[in-house]
Amino acid sequence: MRMFGLPIGYETAFFAIARSTGWVAHAIEQLASGVLIRPRAAMSGRRWDVAAANLGA
Repeated sequence: MRMFGLPIGYETAFFAIARSTGWVAHAIEQLASGVLIRPRAAMSGRRWDVAAANLGA
């Protein structure tokens, strides 16, 4: 944090400000487009229920 000229201990505040800025930008983008924007992701791992069932085997 010294690189940014901030006192030590302000890491959480710095993170919160950055996260809030991103959230607000996302909200503005949703309002401008008029649709709910949801991230698209494809699961690449094993399903939890299948993995849990195989633990006892």
